[in-house]
Amino acid sequence: MTSKNKPTPVILRQYKNGALIALFPDQLADLHGNISSYQHVGQHGAASYSRVISDTVPIVASVARKLPDAVALLAELKTIGYEVKLCQRQTVVHSLSLHNQRAAWEQEIAAERANTLS
Repeated sequence: MTSKNKPTPVILRQYKNGALIALFPDQLADLHGNISSYQHVGQHGAASYSRVISDTVPIVASVARKLPDAVALLAELKTIGYEVKLCQRQTVVHSLSLHNQRAAWEQEIAAERANTLS
């Protein structure tokens, strides 16, 4: 979760069964390239951006404010500390942020391995 003062980019998508997922396009979940996500069931988790995009339809901001499930999901995100900024797609800025997070994470792992071996 990011700072309460900084808006968090969120992409809302809907599966064919009606379930919603909030994607955090600039938050790396793991070294496999997955991003962080949030759902009512399961809450925070890792998600493949490309897979979710191919398996879902977008929820645009104007619809999100009227769709009861989307309103509830956005309210839930707010109660746990997110200031949501709805986005339609992952941008170059989001991708750069993921790249930088992964590089920092890999450096931490390399440093831990070096310390273990010495």
